[in-house]
Amino acid sequence: MNLFSYIKKYDYTFSEKGFNEVDNLVFSVLSYLDFNNLVSNNRNDKITIEKLSELYFLKYPKYISKEGMLVKKYTYKLFKLLGTSKRYKDVLVYNYTFVHNEDIQFGAVTFEFDNLIYISFEGTDEHISGWKEDFYLTCKFPVPAHIKAISYLNKYLFINKKIIVGGHSKGGNLALVASMYAFKLVKDKIIKIYSNDGPGLRRSELESKKYKKIKDKFTHIVPNTSFIGMLLNNENDYVVKANGITGFTHLPFTWQIEENVLIKSTLSKSSEVIRRGTINWLEKYTYDERELFINELFKGFHDNNITSLNQLRTNPSSIISFLKSLSQSNDIVKKMSSDLIRIIRESIKE
Repeated sequence: MNLFSYIKKYDYTFSEKGFNEVDNLVFSVLSYLDFNNLVSNNRNDKITIEKLSELYFLKYPKYISKEGMLVKKYTYKLFKLLGTSKRYKDVLVYNYTFVHNEDIQFGAVTFEFDNLIYISFEGTDEHISGWKEDFYLTCKFPVPAHIKAISYLNKYLFINKKIIVGGHSKGGNLALVASMYAFKLVKDKIIKIYSNDGPGLRRSELESKKYKKIKDKFTHIVPNTSFIGMLLNNENDYVVKANGITGFTHLPFTWQIEENVLIKSTLSKSSEVIRRGTINWLEKYTYDERELFINELFKGFHDNNITSLNQLRTNPSSIISFLKSLSQSNDIVKKMSSDLIRIIRESIKE
C-alpha cells in the first residue's frame, strides 16, 4: 500500500501505537502546504490538524494545478484524509515559517503529539527557480536555508520534549544540517533525524566532528530508483520499494508500505551509477568551478524557457540536449557538461 492507504487503514492513535517511519513521511511532506495565516509562528498558539484541515479547505476548496507541482498536489490530497484520521486529527501544529525570494526558499512547521515534536523542513518544489540554492550545496556551506533551519531548530532549547527532525528532498538535507549545528541542549533531545530522499553533504562536512556526533540518529531513506538522494555524500541508506517510473519515485507517495513499515529493497544500478558518477565528477573540480557551472546552467534554463523539472523528467534525453547547449560556454563549463552527459547516458543504459 501507499501513504494514502496507510492513512485510511492504520486506525490507531499515537498512544496506542507509537511513531514510526511512515509517520515520518507524512509529517515531512506536510511542510509543502501553504499554512500562511492559518498556523501561527508562535509556539504558544497551537491548532489541531482537525481544525487546521477545516480552515485550510475553506481557504483552498480546490487544488489549483500548476505545472510541475506534483508533491504539493498529492500532499493536498493527503491532507484531506488527515483531518478525520483517528491517528492524526489531534496532532498540534504551530511555528509555521516560510521565506521565498531569489536567494532562498525555506519553509518549516512543527507537529506535537504523544510527548514528541516533529520538526518538518520543506523541500524544494519542482520549479526550476527554487533549485539554484540546492545546486549551491555542492560548492557553498552553509547556504542561506541552512542558516534559517539551524535558527529554527534552536528555538526549542527550553522545551522538555523529545524531538524528531525530518524533511523530504532538500528538507532532508536541512534536517541533517540543522541537527549537526543545534545547541547541545537541543541536540541531546533529538532522538531521530530523517532525510527522505534528500541530497547529502560535501565530503568535508561528512567527515566533520559535528556530523559524527549525530550520525547514529540519522536515517537516509531513498527509493530503489533514486536520483536526488544520490547527490553528494550520504550514509545510513535505507532503500525502500517504490512503484513508478524513474524520476517520479522521488515522490514519497510512490513508496510501498506494509502495515506500518516501509518495504525494503535494493538500490537500482542506475542509481548507483548516478551516485558514483556525480561524486567523482564533483571531486574533479574546485568549488569556484562548480559555482561557475551552476550559474551557467541556470542561465541556460532561463534562456531555454525551462521552468519545471517536469519538463526534464518526462523527457530525459532533453537533459542531454540542454547540456550540449552549454558547449558555447568557457572550457571548464564545456568539460563539466561533457562529463555529466556521460554519467547520465550511463545511468539511462542501466
